[in-house]
Amino acid sequence: SITAEQVQLGLEAAERNLQLAIELNKPPLPLSRAYWMLAAQEMAARQYAQAQEHFALAEQAALGTDSTAEQLLSRGFIQVAGLLADPDDPALAGKLNEVREALQEKENGEIFIQQMDDALRVFG
Repeated sequence: SITAEQVQLGLEAAERNLQLAIELNKPPLPLSRAYWMLAAQEMAARQYAQAQEHFALAEQAALGTDSTAEQLLSRGFIQVAGLLADPDDPALAGKLNEVREALQEKENGEIFIQQMDDALRVFG
């Protein structure tokens, strides 16, 4: 279990990481990952709407890369955050399954699928 203090420290670190990525004009992939890390911390803090927004920004930044898997990971986590907020939404579950299927064909896809499943299990 994660303490409130740990959640707060994680949020602060992720916010600073994103701030530095922007200030240092990092390329799309590190910027995408900075947005993703912040969104993951927001998800741990049960700030699901903010997490979805930052996962969407991570996906958008990843569009500037050749990593379709990173794009799909962020897209999948938009659905994960949505399902944590509303576990009974069949549309979100369907979209997540579409992402899972697309990831199965990608390098590191199985690892990314496992990350999404783990997040649902741990935070759900």
